[in-house]
Amino acid sequence: MRKFILALPAVAAALTLGAGAAAQAAPAAPTAHPAAIVGSLFTTNGTAGYYTTSFANTYNRADGTFKLNLENVGDNGGVGIQLCDSTSGHVAQLGVVPNGSGGWEAVLDRGYLFNINPTGDGDPCNGSPLFFGLGFPLVQLGAVGVGSTVQAQIKQVRHGLEFSIADGPTVNFNYFIPSWRGNFNEAAAGVTGDETTLSAPATNDLVDFSGVTATNQANITHGYAYWNAVSVSSSADGITPALISPSELNPATAVRTWHPGHRVYFGPPGHRTGYRWISGYWTSSGLGPSSFSVLAGTPVGP
Repeated sequence: MRKFILALPAVAAALTLGAGAAAQAAPAAPTAHPAAIVGSLFTTNGTAGYYTTSFANTYNRADGTFKLNLENVGDNGGVGIQLCDSTSGHVAQLGVVPNGSGGWEAVLDRGYLFNINPTGDGDPCNGSPLFFGLGFPLVQLGAVGVGSTVQAQIKQVRHGLEFSIADGPTVNFNYFIPSWRGNFNEAAAGVTGDETTLSAPATNDLVDFSGVTATNQANITHGYAYWNAVSVSSSADGITPALISPSELNPATAVRTWHPGHRVYFGPPGHRTGYRWISGYWTSSGLGPSSFSVLAGTPVGP
């Protein structure tokens, strides 16, 4: 079921013409790369956000910043980032959960997604809920204020996983879990919320994500559009209308354009006095960190 779209190089010939110089050929227009949103999934577990995956890549780091606009996401759920192995279900999660009194608690977890198949495609990571169904209890790090902007990072280091989360210069938590190196081939950012208290449509801004990136085994870091992104939404029956859903990913398109090397001749036509070689080069756009919001329905219950 999984598919991916590589950011194919488009060809362009951009010649810089000086006085008396003439181009060998007219520049070719770059080929537009399609939006790197390669799929949309629905679940019934209140999960919404994006995950990213790319053929032959594994990820050793996930980063994301999120602003907590509302007090909480219900009695169950959380907001955060994730690294996951779609084969074994090995997962590392970091973020915040409601503390029961209108605030938030920074938490992390590492374990396995047992007997879970949120989207029916055999991949336990796709649309997996945050901070539920893991093999180990949550590690509580400390309180995070309502309305805070939270920075989070999961990083695979030698002999383990390093978790870092902060909502300012004075509230900064770091935690290390000894672990063997995981083959995390999916990175994700999003929300798991309580759908039983919501009414469609999903129009209320619950959480704003920014600075969302994944770093692969070669330590190359890009936003989700570069690696290819899949949106995840939730409703009571697994189809529209959504009760919790992400907004459009920004940037939604990753483009790399190759400009071939070429000669630039000097002198008028028919009387060339020489030339110089312009080396080929790449230009890129849409490779930076991703941002999006998670929208929720209107609360209708306690």
